[in-house]
Amino acid sequence: MTLAGLMLIIASIMKFHQLLTEPILGWKEGGLWESYEFFLVQIPLELSLGIWLVSGLFRKAAWLVGTLSFLGFIVITAYKMHIGDESCGCFGQVHVRPWITLSFIDIPFFLLLVIWRPGKDYKLLPPPWPNVYHAIVFAVPIFATLIFAAPAMVAFKPIQITPDKIDKPTVKYIYKPCNRPHADDPEYVKKLTETIRKEVESQLAQTQVNVPENTTETTPAKTEPNNPVEVVIPVPQTDPNIQPVEPVTPEANTPPAQEVKLSAWLEQIDIADQLKEGIVIVLMYHHDCPTCATMVPKYDQYYRKMKELGDESLTFAYIAIPPYSDKGPIPADTPCLKGKLKEKEEKDEIWAITSPYVIALINGELVKEWKQGTAPEPETIMDDIFSQP
Repeated sequence: MTLAGLMLIIASIMKFHQLLTEPILGWKEGGLWESYEFFLVQIPLELSLGIWLVSGLFRKAAWLVGTLSFLGFIVITAYKMHIGDESCGCFGQVHVRPWITLSFIDIPFFLLLVIWRPGKDYKLLPPPWPNVYHAIVFAVPIFATLIFAAPAMVAFKPIQITPDKIDKPTVKYIYKPCNRPHADDPEYVKKLTETIRKEVESQLAQTQVNVPENTTETTPAKTEPNNPVEVVIPVPQTDPNIQPVEPVTPEANTPPAQEVKLSAWLEQIDIADQLKEGIVIVLMYHHDCPTCATMVPKYDQYYRKMKELGDESLTFAYIAIPPYSDKGPIPADTPCLKGKLKEKEEKDEIWAITSPYVIALINGELVKEWKQGTAPEPETIMDDIFSQP
């Protein structure tokens, strides 16, 4: 019981520290078990139970509550392992895989509590009562924790700066449905070049206008040889039933191009100027993010193959979220852009972004964002961007 109590005290203190130093999403955005609201309830109860188990007050009642609690921990950790969570969330900023927690902490402590349970001499809520001094020494911290821990966490919660008010795109981009070839297809460039060449020759040949020699009145041609010809280059398609969308002709009164300006919070990136041209996929990461460690090598490999094939259709950029570290998932020789999200000047302000956070920009304008904490497979990114309803 003492070891179990010390484990709960340590775990609750680590979660309390995380709550005061990291952004924690609400239950609607981040799910119940890792939400800010759940922490406000869990941390005081977990800390109080730990103190109770260590104190020895009402030993049998404490044993019963502690044993049931570890049984609940087994169920929750097993569920997180089943859904593929990278961390059990038990130790704050220290990420421990659910199967490790389940195998070496939850199940062993549950079995130990079941085996070394209080004897028959202990009643659930005795008399005789503990002596007054012993009761006061442990009862006061327990009740103080239950009463004041949650208000303290709310009072000292850092101000979270979130990107939830990003300007939504107003420009609709033309989409020609296709299955984008993988960058590792060696025949991709050769086939696409040949397809474009044949289509250009065919469309140029159709622009010639034949006028009969005996015609006395001149009939204006719809397309004169000297006029510029608009050539529509097809996008490779695997499904012949899918028809490409015709391009939209810009209006004559289109205003002149203005200087590209990112959304206000995106201007906080130190390499913002490099994100304002073409299609840029931005992956924001924390140095200790396990999901980032899995996805970054995929993005890196995919981008390297694209460059080998001469495909310059998009660029990848990695942006570090404070707090920074020399360690992290980004390779030193990555061909992708690297930058940082500037730290807030106010000490009580932090970026409330769950990594990885992936967004897509076209000429500096946000056109797509994926759910925080997830990252799309690189092969599906282009289809995700342009698959607008």
